[in-house]
Amino acid sequence: MAPAGTILMVASSDELGHALRTALEARGHSVVAIAGIANAPERAIELSADVILVDASVGVLELRAAIDLVKAHPKTESAHVLVVGEGEMSHVAALDARAEPIVKPYFVPEIVAHVEAVIGAKHEPKDQGELRGELAQVSLFDLLQVLSSNRRSGRLRIEGERMAGEVVIDEGRVIDATQGYAVGEKALFRLLSIEAGRFVFTPTRVAERPRIDVGTDAIVMEGVRHLDETKKALAALPGERVRYRAVLAGIDLPPLAQALVQKLEVPSLLREILDYIDAPDLEILETLLLLLETGVVEVDEASMNTRLLADEGAETTLRSAMLRLRRKGVDGPIRLGVLGGDRAAFARFSRALGLLPEFVPPAAAPTPVGEGLLGELGRIRIGASELQLFALPTDPAYRPAVAALLSCSKVALHLGQAEERAALDDLASRLDLTIVEADAASDHPARAAAALRAALGVGG
Repeated sequence: MAPAGTILMVASSDELGHALRTALEARGHSVVAIAGIANAPERAIELSADVILVDASVGVLELRAAIDLVKAHPKTESAHVLVVGEGEMSHVAALDARAEPIVKPYFVPEIVAHVEAVIGAKHEPKDQGELRGELAQVSLFDLLQVLSSNRRSGRLRIEGERMAGEVVIDEGRVIDATQGYAVGEKALFRLLSIEAGRFVFTPTRVAERPRIDVGTDAIVMEGVRHLDETKKALAALPGERVRYRAVLAGIDLPPLAQALVQKLEVPSLLREILDYIDAPDLEILETLLLLLETGVVEVDEASMNTRLLADEGAETTLRSAMLRLRRKGVDGPIRLGVLGGDRAAFARFSRALGLLPEFVPPAAAPTPVGEGLLGELGRIRIGASELQLFALPTDPAYRPAVAALLSCSKVALHLGQAEERAALDDLASRLDLTIVEADAASDHPARAAAALRAALGVGG
């Protein structure tokens, strides 16, 4: 018999399925059923749930936001999410790639057997089947070919010095990738540029629809060409930490060039340009070079002088300050919650962070929640230490889940309007949490650095 597990069942109103709950409890599992998705992350974290069964009727955005919260907490990051919906399997699977789809009507014994298989796998030794290593010892190109030849399925997490992301592999075929705001081939080609860093391959069932429909050998060969040409294009540009702006408008241009000019009506970083436009990075870089040569676009000189978050002498102080953010006895990432109900403020803050050399962009973009965002904004890397910046909404509907995520931290940063602060005082009081105010109107790197230093309790 499978080990006993803890299962959370979530529906919009009625119980997800009385017969299923009864069958699971008869097998010795602890089952908790709740109505509504808003409190699901908090309950899942409280229970350290092994499996979360969610009725798709709760809504797509609410489902994605809840999964973001569940996956961000050490107690539930490995929880298996099953989403139950009606219609075609592909439609249910499209709700969220991190959730395994089940189509109604379902056969209760089959679901029970599958849930028990998931719980049984969680109780196996954690390193069974997992592959870890350093990219300095085996390149990502070679690693993908090894996984291909062995027809492995799972998720390959890659973390470099200034870039992180994930590759999804199904029976040896690369079917998807994410890096920052990029997905598919665009993301994979970026990740192939990482030469030094860590990788972790976790075997798992893959439920994603393929965004990459090319054989592994072919996509790796194309990646080599793309990487070489991209390096040449980047070398011809003045640097990644400058902003570019359009100085000519109203002229007839090809579609990609026109999209670039429209984007650069507001001075933008190279990273923002590459993320904003849905085209291969190499094509964007080549078009940007052409626009620079013809004078349609120029470098925004005011962005050339950027203030670093930390100089060499301050590294030890900042690393110690990062460690002090985490409450005693708590494991997991060192997290600084960034509270705000204004996506535009988050966008400005992210722009400023992008100019700090210690900033590492997120592997996936935060999820829009109401007027705010939910998910990782990125990380600040100081030596061997990392500080995770996590966007959290101020919407009262998500307050229980936000409280659960902030329970491991002593400090949070408020990036919003002054009137929001009063509503957060109760949260701060209940969690014994210090909330530091940031300048929500600023997109200057020096002010972003100052806000982070204030949250860390480090002056200057």
